[in-house]
Amino acid sequence: MQTTNNKKESGKCILSFDSKLSCEYEGIMQKRILINNKTLVIEKKKNNNIYFYPISNSIFIKIFNKKSLINLIKKSDYQLNDTIELTYIDEDNKKIIIFFEKDKYDLIGWTLVDQLQNTINFSIKIKYINSEINPKIFKIPSID
Repeated sequence: MQTTNNKKESGKCILSFDSKLSCEYEGIMQKRILINNKTLVIEKKKNNNIYFYPISNSIFIKIFNKKSLINLIKKSDYQLNDTIELTYIDEDNKKIIIFFEKDKYDLIGWTLVDQLQNTINFSIKIKYINSEINPKIFKIPSID
């Protein structure tokens, strides 16, 4: 589930290290978010709108790249509550809080402010780990 400025959206996501994410959201807009290495795409299938953003300036790159995530973890402050909460503030003063499950250390979500100053809370429930993934689901759509 993703909450952006109090607007809730839910759907199914596939995360593949390194730097790949595909989320299909429920709802009338039929929104899809796709991250494939250096590109972030938001696709609204209902009205055929596709938006492209570079991920290089985004804090997302620190989550979806395994080496960057490990470095982020090493540089973060942490709190141990019902979950493990890591807080990281980068050199541009961008803050991210990453949540891990306390017992198995599974990634369960994050909170950040994006480039448009939207507060994004993202929570995930992992169903499968180390599963075969069809690489086609991460294919960046072309502009016709």
